[in-house]
Amino acid sequence: MSQLGLLTGLKICLDAADGASLPAGSTKWLDTSGNGYDFFRGADGTATTDDPTINGTTNGRSSSEYFSFDGGDFFRYDTTNETWMQNLHKDNAKFSYFGYNYFANVATASGIFGDNVNAPGNIGCRFTLTASGVLGFNVSKTGASFALDFNSTLSPSASAWHAIG
Repeated sequence: MSQLGLLTGLKICLDAADGASLPAGSTKWLDTSGNGYDFFRGADGTATTDDPTINGTTNGRSSSEYFSFDGGDFFRYDTTNETWMQNLHKDNAKFSYFGYNYFANVATASGIFGDNVNAPGNIGCRFTLTASGVLGFNVSKTGASFALDFNSTLSPSASAWHAIG
């Protein structure tokens, strides 16, 4: 990343195929940006049923290294949200997302990232695969409706990898 000049302004970098980001047997997904924004697998540092499943081999760096989710799995930031995380939904916020995503079923709502617990009455933002099979980005400031509600016109394919950014 440093050779490509991608570190300037980078807040967080998580990579399921990188042994530095996901050491074998780890209960955390470690940020390799140098900023220390690590995430628990599940609610906390203990192994529980809400932990995403690690697939593949550490440092394998292929399409076989990934996390799988059973509908109740998630990642949680390992401390109180940082100011920049709490400001993703605010006026003039700038951020980007890039990831490889695999959806076994495109008719099932799946969270990709966000900080607003997937509900329009909550404050924050979210990026999801919606129940209607399109990608949705929503921002909510206050109240029961979204301040920004954008859905893609095309659906990702089921049972296929997608580079999404």
